[in-house]
Amino acid sequence: MLDDIKKDYEFPTEMVELEAINRTDHFQNKNYSVPTDMARACVRTDTGQVLGIHGSKYKPIAHKSVVDKVMQGVEKTGMFDYKTDIKVYEGGAKMRGSVTFENLVIEPQKDDIIKFRINFFNSYDQSWAFATICDGLRLWCMNGCTTPVNASTLRFKHTTNVNIQSITDRVKSGVDFFMDSGMDYSQWAHIKLHPHSVQRFLEQTLCKTFKRSSNSIPYNVTRTETLLEGFDREARTLGRTKWALYNAMTYWSTHTDGQRGHAIRKRREDEVAKTLGSKQWQELVA
Repeated sequence: MLDDIKKDYEFPTEMVELEAINRTDHFQNKNYSVPTDMARACVRTDTGQVLGIHGSKYKPIAHKSVVDKVMQGVEKTGMFDYKTDIKVYEGGAKMRGSVTFENLVIEPQKDDIIKFRINFFNSYDQSWAFATICDGLRLWCMNGCTTPVNASTLRFKHTTNVNIQSITDRVKSGVDFFMDSGMDYSQWAHIKLHPHSVQRFLEQTLCKTFKRSSNSIPYNVTRTETLLEGFDREARTLGRTKWALYNAMTYWSTHTDGQRGHAIRKRREDEVAKTLGSKQWQELVA
């Protein structure tokens, strides 16, 4: 349960009509105009900051409304032993929160504990849709244990009402998926991988790039080297296993810094989730 103290995600916003733009192209002597109903600004009224520019059909979902609905959905599951963490970014344009359950845990290997977690996102600039994603938090190094894309994800458009029951149902199914994942993690811990197989896998998936010419390298060299170093680091305690590679990828995706670290993290998490759902990952063996 959240307390009644005002949080960073609680602030007023207003959709403001933009003035019509009329311009003349002096080269072709043509007039251009943008109707006022085609563009509106989402403004944070306590600071005057413009959080996003949108079309006429866009309806903002307030961060507080997202938090309230997620917490209501969580409480309807009957699970109350949890901790919350909510942060806003870019002056309030983006919000990311999590609910970590203290007594819902799996242990793929001895003393390797993972807690069930719900992540939720929202934004006023349309960069992050309102979504809930169920995954796990590995306590060994605080990795975020990313799940395959769409396996436990629920997204909402900013033009529709949010159904609390759908959140509750997704949390419940997320718990089942999480508990079943423990068997996958345990199996991965026993699948030995050769470094060459790991490198080839990364080059074909997470590090793959668009080949611009016949002479260009079809993968990101720097990213590949970083992830291989991560695999070697994880292998020191986990062995050269599929579980070690999994943790190398999640470590890379969740450990970001800098002014845009939150956006980089979200993008990387999505990339890792897509990789975990790939045919190459399912077929990866020594």
